[in-house]
Amino acid sequence: MTRRKQAEQALAESEDHYRHTVELNPQVPWTADPQGMILDASQRWESLTGLSVPDSLGTGWIRALHPDDVKSTSRIWTESLRTGRPLDVQYRIHRVDGTWRWMRARATARRGKDGKIIRWYGTVEDINDQRSAEEALRRSEARLKAVFDAVPVGIVIAEAPDGRVVMSNPRAEEILRSTETAPAMIDDYCRESISFTPGPNTKSTRNIDQDQDHPLANAIMGGKSIGPTEYLRFHSDGSSAWISLTGAPVLDPDGKVSGGVVAIQDIDEDKREMQRLSDLNTVLKIKLETHQ
Repeated sequence: MTRRKQAEQALAESEDHYRHTVELNPQVPWTADPQGMILDASQRWESLTGLSVPDSLGTGWIRALHPDDVKSTSRIWTESLRTGRPLDVQYRIHRVDGTWRWMRARATARRGKDGKIIRWYGTVEDINDQRSAEEALRRSEARLKAVFDAVPVGIVIAEAPDGRVVMSNPRAEEILRSTETAPAMIDDYCRESISFTPGPNTKSTRNIDQDQDHPLANAIMGGKSIGPTEYLRFHSDGSSAWISLTGAPVLDPDGKVSGGVVAIQDIDEDKREMQRLSDLNTVLKIKLETHQ
């Protein structure tokens, strides 16, 4: 009798632990028969929806769903029942506070020795905050993309450590005026160019990539800001145009360089006008000296 009493006590403790594990779980465990009829669910379902577990058995749980999600949810659940593939579906439920929240239901089939499904085991979890965060992120990305594409300055973003281009806006390609494949590296934007550093000690360098393969990328990925540096870029059609490049590293919160950004400006018209005025000033100066 003592051993029997001990076994009964151990069983009661085990059931008590299981009950607390189920009831305190933030997810809602549930089971269903091979036909998809709900057999049992955690009491947490009732606290979420206000719909009692007995009223949710069978197909009663569908009453908690948003009307717009019933058809798609039923279709996905039916497909899993037909194929035996795991269930993974998202839908909205009506909360006891009157709000609608997004949930994610997942389930896997348990099969017998003959391979036939004998039970479905699943969970329902609240993903509303996650969905809201993802939606806010998508809206933010859309706004940034609109700004990125609309700014009158060319922008190129590259990843560390080699300076490989991962993103560029239409203005960058327009300024580049190239019909060839889009540049793969930051330094491709200034290949076959003469560079000029504006200032009192203006200097120029021909074929800036002669000494290094990727001088611009190496500097930016090394944490150094570059420019503005002016380049006279030569195109495949024989024309040339002045551009200005300004580069800066992109730093992670811990200060590590995670990439780089380069701003490209079309300065061809202004540069050539300045050159024209400079030439005109030189001519006038010569004439004045001649008359004197």
